Amino acid sequence: MAAAAFGRGITRQANGCFALGALVFIALAVIQAAQKNTSGAWEWAALAILPTLLFFWNFRAVRKARKLTIAAPISGALSSEGFQMDTANIQSRFGWDMLAASHCGPDLILILGKANQLFVFPRIFFLSDDDFRNACELVRSVTPEKPKPKLVNWSSVLRLLLFMLVTMIVLIVWYLWSHTT
Repeated sequence: MAAAAFGRGITRQANGCFALGALVFIALAVIQAAQKNTSGAWEWAALAILPTLLFFWNFRAVRKARKLTIAAPISGALSSEGFQMDTANIQSRFGWDMLAASHCGPDLILILGKANQLFVFPRIFFLSDDDFRNACELVRSVTPEKPKPKLVNWSSVLRLLLFMLVTMIVLIVWYLWSHTT
């Protein structure tokens, strides 16, 4: 799971590029040493240090990330006052007044907070399907009503029509004036 979350394919590609860079620089250092150019050999060897360090740093970061426990147990509750989420290290309580929008899908409840927070409650978080449906109804009942969007902005339409009318009048006047002289 951690490998997928941290993009194992991308890190392998980066490690391959770092290793290739280090090998090229080391090969150039060996060529310079074979030509009895010790200063050039040391310069290429010094350049090989950076991609080598990046290779091992990236490799270590990926191994460290794989050891992380991403899936910590989560518990929580939904009530008329708000909702809470508890993990081993964090206990969070949120009131419904901080709710900006929500969506109840067939297997998921999404709650968007006013402070750009997104809370995800999948169906498996609930003990039964009835609990999930009750939670959806509760979230829908406390969600602020979204204003209906205007389908047409009539002031823009009128401005466009007025612009077209003025343009047509100017073109007709210009045409008549240019052909009468």
